Amino acid sequence: MVTFYLSWLANMPVHTEQSTIHCDGPDAWRKTARLNLYNGTDNIKVVASRSIISKGGASAPQATIEELKAAIEEAHKIGKKTMAHSEGLIATKNAIEAGVDAIVHGTYTDEECAEMMVANNVILQPTNYVLKAIAFYGKDELSEWSLKANMAWEDRKRNFKMYLNKGVKVSFGSDAGVSYLRQGDNAKELETFVELGMSNMDAIVAATKTSAEDIGIDNITGTIENGKMADIILIDGDPLQDIGVLGKEDKIKMVMKEGEIVITR
Repeated sequence: MVTFYLSWLANMPVHTEQSTIHCDGPDAWRKTARLNLYNGTDNIKVVASRSIISKGGASAPQATIEELKAAIEEAHKIGKKTMAHSEGLIATKNAIEAGVDAIVHGTYTDEECAEMMVANNVILQPTNYVLKAIAFYGKDELSEWSLKANMAWEDRKRNFKMYLNKGVKVSFGSDAGVSYLRQGDNAKELETFVELGMSNMDAIVAATKTSAEDIGIDNITGTIENGKMADIILIDGDPLQDIGVLGKEDKIKMVMKEGEIVITR
């Protein structure tokens, strides 16, 4: 559930009323978080910055630390996780200082920012593939976006390895559903993890164990062990040798969800 308004969407052909809420000032952010939590949301996502594809002021902070903290505090009071859309250095540091649990995107940051994430146990959802895809496939249809995405992708080639070297926890968030990344093609994100320096095994751990921790369900899933749900897939291939096999539908021979087989091939 995205709680706070993505104002950079104002330049995009979408309707935001059903997915986001305008807030201004800490009291409004706190009230909106409470409303969403009352209505049963599992996670509060705050918008700390504009977007790399915004027209003017791209990646500029969009909320104060006090505003971010107000919403995050309300979620934490009842044990709910929080994450922040953040695509700029100052905004990312603001979100970390406000106590957020995860950073979504995390472009244009630095070593100090990564160290802050480690010190505060903040997880990164890098959404690498969407940058690469828009940069490559959007050259004709979305030329302005493509140029900006290409700059961010070049930055990501640098800072993803830096995140890994600093010990930042990485989870699997793909931004699927946006341009050039369909729902169901999420596994392309794992390929970028490996491309940018992560081992195949660490990429699998990011998509399972760390992702479960990221959204607060690691007590019931994310690893195969006694007392947890049997969420298992059977692959015809070895993802430790070829991470791309996880994105090939014909290679996924069985899917078990909560102990029940839901797909067999």
